[in-house]
Amino acid sequence: MELDRVSRFLDGLGRPAERFRALLVTGTNGKGSVSTYLSSALSHMGFRTGLYTSPHLVRVEERIKIDGAQIPEETLTSLVGFLKEKVDEAISKGVLPQPLTFFELLTVAAFLWFKEEKVDWAVLEIGLGGRLDATNVVNPEASVITTVALDHTQILGKTVAQIAREKAGIVKPGKPVIIGKLPPSARRVIEETCQERNAPLFGAFDPPRRLLRNGRAGWLYRSEGGDYLYRPSLLGVHQAYNAAIALKTLELLSLDPLNPERVCEKALLGLQEAKIEGRLEWARENMLLDGAHNPAGMATLVAYLKSKGLRNLSCLFGVSNDKRMITMARLLFPFCRRVVLTRSDVAKAQDPLELSNMLHQAGLRIPMEVELDPQKALARLRKGARPQETLLVTGSLYLVGNIKALLERE
Repeated sequence: MELDRVSRFLDGLGRPAERFRALLVTGTNGKGSVSTYLSSALSHMGFRTGLYTSPHLVRVEERIKIDGAQIPEETLTSLVGFLKEKVDEAISKGVLPQPLTFFELLTVAAFLWFKEEKVDWAVLEIGLGGRLDATNVVNPEASVITTVALDHTQILGKTVAQIAREKAGIVKPGKPVIIGKLPPSARRVIEETCQERNAPLFGAFDPPRRLLRNGRAGWLYRSEGGDYLYRPSLLGVHQAYNAAIALKTLELLSLDPLNPERVCEKALLGLQEAKIEGRLEWARENMLLDGAHNPAGMATLVAYLKSKGLRNLSCLFGVSNDKRMITMARLLFPFCRRVVLTRSDVAKAQDPLELSNMLHQAGLRIPMEVELDPQKALARLRKGARPQETLLVTGSLYLVGNIKALLERE
């Protein structure tokens, strides 16, 4: 098993992941936001808090943070160099049958840095699935499953239930599990897994109507510990739900010595000051970046566009070749008057010429232009835009990262 391999390697490093308390967060969508909320809240409560997320947008150092600050480039370079030597040594001794993957190497580097910097907590976002993800070697204080929908079906399974089983792999014996809104088939799988492992299960939205709009004041979340009024820092109605999942998790951890059943005001402040790039991010006055990369994420983006009355957009669109790109386009394109198709700089990016043919064959007749190079595509997007028109970049976090890098250079 993949985890046994990573676990054996960590044994040789003195098990750094046992030096801090951890939270594991998975989900088809929302896991990055929930992880960021949890990290920010814990930091505001006075805990030294590590955060490990993926993928990065511009720099790999974005993936590993302590109290919001990225790992220094020279520190990460040093850690990776040290670990490569240890990997070679482990292979020569027969401890490892093969080198660690890029993600596994970064995960171990994060554990080592968190140990060296003596963090109290580490919030770990699952990279893919859950059961076999390198982060799953830890024994967390709680596990969080935000959402379950069809994505990465070639790896995780063809049905929602199969994908849920992979994500349920982070459920640990006796440790609490917090879930968001899940489809019935996914919830049944999670419930069965929790029963098998004697892990208490808590639905952040059980019973319904726990989360209510509270006018201009923001959102009201009603939980066992009390009522919480907050305004999430991140845009979109879905972020109120992500913040509520984080609140429920914090409540169950009983971290306030004066009132263990309740989440303190400092944690609420953390929810209101959390920052995450590439998710409904206005990079310029008229340019919106969003890493929606599956139908569920695209539906969330579309809900935001509707709420703001944003239509007739100029859109820069690129996807990975393992995504349900036609479904994503059908959701998004009604809000666009023109689309520039391009690709990110990763190997699995869908060829935009092929994508154009697929979209036309699917009956999508919106004006589409093709530009292979993201920099030229951005220039074409701007050139064809009307004055004050909103420009949207979406379809892939990798593409959003490429565009952010270009904007930074400007």
